[in-house]
Amino acid sequence: TTSAALRAEVAQAGVAAEHAKRQAEAARQAMLQAQADAAEARAANEVALVDAKIKLDDARREAQQVLDDIDDLERQLADKPTLLRRFRDLVSRRLGKARLF
Repeated sequence: TTSAALRAEVAQAGVAAEHAKRQAEAARQAMLQAQADAAEARAANEVALVDAKIKLDDARREAQQVLDDIDDLERQLADKPTLLRRFRDLVSRRLGKARLF
């Protein structure tokens, strides 16, 4: 009976060892999957970062264009009072002469 009990214990230990092997393999597969997921997430983050940088550069260019347009408009408006004043002077002189006649 001791040898039968010993064989039963050995068989039970074998079953437990197989179970432990399966658990270790499942853990290894989970670790590999986690590594693959992490690599995929890193790649996605890198793509998102590059995309965000491109959008930021585009926004900066657009903002600079708006600032340049504002500068151009300010220069044009700065010239307008002078042109408007000249026009008014010319009209006043002509109207003044017309009134004289």
